Amino acid sequence: MLRGGRSCRDATGSQVAIDADGDAVVTWCQSDGSLVRLYAALRRAGRGFAAPRPVSPTDVEVTDCDQPTNAVAVWNRVQLWGTAVEVAVRPAGGSFGPARQLSTPVPAEGYVPPAVHYGGPARVAVDDRGNAIVVWSERDGGRKRVFAAARPASGEFGRARALSAPGQHAGAARIAFDAAGDAVAVWRRRSDATGRFQIQAAVRPAGRDFGPAQGISADGQRARAPQLAIDATIVWRRFDGAHWRIQTARSTSGVAE
Repeated sequence: MLRGGRSCRDATGSQVAIDADGDAVVTWCQSDGSLVRLYAALRRAGRGFAAPRPVSPTDVEVTDCDQPTNAVAVWNRVQLWGTAVEVAVRPAGGSFGPARQLSTPVPAEGYVPPAVHYGGPARVAVDDRGNAIVVWSERDGGRKRVFAAARPASGEFGRARALSAPGQHAGAARIAFDAAGDAVAVWRRRSDATGRFQIQAAVRPAGRDFGPAQGISADGQRARAPQLAIDATIVWRRFDGAHWRIQTARSTSGVAE
């Protein structure tokens, strides 16, 4: 099953990441004839690209993939109950290791409706030291919440933790590191009372855990499409009643138009 009626050999969703030494990794989604898989090709500085290799397992269908940053790749795997967020890591000088699921595993007994367990789409960021964080949205009690999982340099991803509050719809999560190694996650949260979105964020100081969620845009406004720059500057769209305007905030302090 391919989305959008594309030819089974079409390659889509290409992303590229380059490290400080000039090594590059390119990833994309492409069908192998029956299932869509995530592929990666490595290029060492001053050399050509090596032959592409599949990153996701052969028995899955990839429906969404995101950029690898310093050879950390994330994607969504189709399962009976919905989709699962998975990740694979390529250590320096090595090849991609086995895929690991980051989103909540579904209980082994019985069928679980798609509305209960859904993970994606995921985003990943890696700092200059090799620390990585993946963020995604996942169903929790009928509402989508934003989750994050962190990996220390040369370590393994830890257990996922929720960043957004329970009982609220939250999604469109993004993640970025600044030069000091502090991380900022940003997402949009929908109000049940007004049906409008607020931009929220959580900060993770280097070597520590995420702090509580904080509102970045004013509540009760129509705020959408949060984005993050590598210096943790947050950008989003906000409707003022007549026009869509672009607003920005640096980390979680202050709002400027």
